[in-house]
Amino acid sequence: MRLAILAMGTSIKSYPGRGGDQYKNPYDEVWALNGMAFFPDCQDIDRLYAMDDFVYRMPYYSSPEVAENLKKYEKRIITSRAYKDWPTSERFPMEDCVKEFGLPLGISMYSTPDYMIAHAIMDGFTSIDLFGVDNLDRAVDEMRSSTAKWIGVAQARGVTVNTYTGSHHQYHTSTAVCMEFGLYGFAFKPRIETFVFPEDELTYGPPLSGNEENNVKSKT
Repeated sequence: MRLAILAMGTSIKSYPGRGGDQYKNPYDEVWALNGMAFFPDCQDIDRLYAMDDFVYRMPYYSSPEVAENLKKYEKRIITSRAYKDWPTSERFPMEDCVKEFGLPLGISMYSTPDYMIAHAIMDGFTSIDLFGVDNLDRAVDEMRSSTAKWIGVAQARGVTVNTYTGSHHQYHTSTAVCMEFGLYGFAFKPRIETFVFPEDELTYGPPLSGNEENNVKSKT
């Protein structure tokens, strides 16, 4: 199952819409956060995540107008505490999350996209595209590192995670970026073909002969 998660960073510009485009297949579900419920391009989302408490936090920490308007929102709202005044609100399944991931991982949430990625893993999505989950500019270190961690959790479980130009998390999700800037410590980086076609000697050539190894050593 394919999921698009929408936030408000620069890479949201790459979102093609629920139906995809010539480069991206359609999405089974689309999730967004907070005030994006009222964005013109977000009318077809399936869930809205607004983790700030509607009574004790959102009106003061974020936006009283958004909190008030969400009372009339007709689609599912995943939040930290459900209230009757917000009839479509549902409490995030925190206990299930802890059961699934254990402690401390199951409670190490430092931004709303962390909850969204964890929930997507729990719901069995096999592909997650992150649009606007960039963690640049004013993002604090714990938010940036935590989202990177949850991306890693998804990848470790076999979930494909994609990010797009403008996202800090290209460092964790783009093979091209990882090949260019990753592989810390290598003086001579392996070619990508050696990982994709490990049995094909043509991708990396035969081993160096003794004389060739000596020539390399003499040059270093």
